[in-house]
Amino acid sequence: MDIGYSGNPFTWCKGWASARRIWARLDRVLINFEWLQRFLDTSATHLVRTGSDHAPLLISTSNPHREPKKYFRFLDFWTEQEGFMKVVKQAWQLQTKELQNMLETLEERCLNDNSESNRMMYNSVNAQLIRNIKNKESFWGQKAGLKWFIDDDNNTRFFHSVINSKRKKLQLTKVKKQDGTWLENRDDIVAGVVSFF
Repeated sequence: MDIGYSGNPFTWCKGWASARRIWARLDRVLINFEWLQRFLDTSATHLVRTGSDHAPLLISTSNPHREPKKYFRFLDFWTEQEGFMKVVKQAWQLQTKELQNMLETLEERCLNDNSESNRMMYNSVNAQLIRNIKNKESFWGQKAGLKWFIDDDNNTRFFHSVINSKRKKLQLTKVKKQDGTWLENRDDIVAGVVSFF
């Protein structure tokens, strides 16, 4: 699998005259399942070309020992359980209706008393309602997605590879600050994001 890159999108340039110059991404970093198991945090950076048509690729790896936070994951097989859709529909309708009623009450309260605390409560419930609606949309989007695999396929190694590849794509290895500098250390990235927002 191609691990992607950071830096200039092109790794090769031919012809230095501006009218005849050709740019392309010819060089890639490919890893296999075994590599991904050993070095989950592998990244590639396209460096500046010097003395060659090709840019050097810097490959960085780490194998952090601390366990990442485990978040709730929705599993498709739940949708096949008898009564699942009925339970989900009832829960969403109840939650959405409850949030809508709360929002309506808070809106009236803000009209009568536009204090900061009332506005904060209104904004908080409004955000919860929006999140609830987006969760519903996301669920139905996944439910409507094409099932491209064969139900009888027990190739767990392949599926682990797909899962790890998705996990890899979601990782942040560095973040560019407003002043143009880069945060590359995990703790610095966390502190930078928290201070920004």
